[in-house]
Amino acid sequence: MINLPKGKVAVIRGLEHFIVLDDEQVLLIYPKLEEQEIKDVSKEMMTKFGHQYS
Repeated sequence: MINLPKGKVAVIRGLEHFIVLDDEQVLLIYPKLEEQEIKDVSKEMMTKFGHQYS
């Protein structure tokens, strides 16, 4: 699964079983087996860098 902002193209090869999320502020590549941690990582980023990274 790859989520990109409208108008953005990505070519990714060799990342099987990973979640790839990209927006204007953050690129996240995370193992699918650990996807439950993404919410915690997101909260940590907001705390550390501010809400523009939510």
